[in-house]
Amino acid sequence: MAIKNLNTIEAIEAFLQGNQPVAFSVLGDKTERYNFIRKTLDHP
Repeated sequence: MAIKNLNTIEAIEAFLQGNQPVAFSVLGDKTERYNFIRKTLDHP
């Protein structure tokens, strides 16, 4: 499933229910992390 298909709360919940737990590690400083989040959430 592409992130562009996760456009409702229900779709996000279904996606999360169908996946195994994942551990994330974040690299970079605070500015780099915020820029990554901004770009991800602000996609067309």
